[in-house]
Amino acid sequence: MHCCYSGAPTSQVHPAPASGVHELAVDEQIAAERAKAEKQRLIVLLGCGESGKSTLFKTLKQIHHIAHSPHDRHVWRESIMAMLANDTMTIVRGAALPSVAAAITGSADQPLVWSDKVSAILQGASLSTLLARKPFPPEGDASSSANVDPVAPDGQLWADALDVIRLIWNDPLTAKLLEVRHLMQLGDHCEYFFGQLDTIAKPGWEPTDDDIVRARIKTTGIIEQEIEFDGNVLRMVDVGGQRSERKKWLHNDQPISQFEKASIVIFVVSLAEYDVMCYEDNNVPRWLESFRVFQDICRSPALRNARIVIFFNKMDLLEKKLAARPFSKYVTDYIGNGSADSVCRFMAAKYTNAGQACFAELGDAPGKRTLSTYFTTAISGDDVQKVFESVRDTVFTKREAAPSSSVALAD
Repeated sequence: MHCCYSGAPTSQVHPAPASGVHELAVDEQIAAERAKAEKQRLIVLLGCGESGKSTLFKTLKQIHHIAHSPHDRHVWRESIMAMLANDTMTIVRGAALPSVAAAITGSADQPLVWSDKVSAILQGASLSTLLARKPFPPEGDASSSANVDPVAPDGQLWADALDVIRLIWNDPLTAKLLEVRHLMQLGDHCEYFFGQLDTIAKPGWEPTDDDIVRARIKTTGIIEQEIEFDGNVLRMVDVGGQRSERKKWLHNDQPISQFEKASIVIFVVSLAEYDVMCYEDNNVPRWLESFRVFQDICRSPALRNARIVIFFNKMDLLEKKLAARPFSKYVTDYIGNGSADSVCRFMAAKYTNAGQACFAELGDAPGKRTLSTYFTTAISGDDVQKVFESVRDTVFTKREAAPSSSVALAD
């Protein structure tokens, strides 16, 4: 209630607060804010597209029991449907590429042949009607419904599309195409989801936590998540890794101001992309793109106070791929016997030594900043939890995380 008084106010009506009391309240507020800040740290996840960075982000949410809302699951349901249709179109278009035909048959002039049923669909209008009626989101990663553009068929249209998807997936030619998926920009998630077609086709299907972790939709913008433990708060930030998104965090744009407060930068590197070219530039290998971006991060004055931690991801896929596609064929400065262990030691050395060179360019004394390296598989909750706990413990202490400031090249 507001009261009005006539005449001049007196000290009896409105006693002035003692300056000491006011100053004490301000001091208490400042102390409370300082205490809150002491218990909060910022971890930024960076990396190129298809590194598995956003998969790691989703796995971290999962192992910390951060639930997805019904709305989020609905959005992911639509996104996974769109992803299946998009991947099917990628397979069909890939079969028409001369480079793919040459890799499978040995001759770019020898066309690849589908079964009669699939050929009949491809010759008609049904494929474009059912699968390409709208532009589906490009292959990538996502972690928030606010940053996903779900475009997916529904109702009878989706049921009809599912029949086409299943027919193409089960065609003998598709198995051959998957062996050269690196030529088609086809992600490693496709077997998992195509293997779930019957489940996805059921009425009322909703994606599980594992489905969401494995789903690949491009991340745009900034996605944040707070994780609480032992009275402390970790604020994790994930940003898009495609070239268009990296312009926002490698230069003096809005997100970079947030990164200046980062305690740790986790840079995610895919070990399994060494034979794949960039989505945006088919003349640049993904492994080289990632290495160059890492150097830019280490040179960034805005991140000078952050610890740099490298997560070498997709260990499981690296081990499967090396036998068919030797690492030395694609990374010409590699020195080693071709084993997964040798490749890992080489990559750790390459990144660590390059990072130290970039620190020196900023004028940092040798040994002032350390780099830590970990090897993981982002879809493995147990694997990620063990690694992340080690990193997390360093955030609230002065202890460095497994420093490896200089690593010799693998034998």
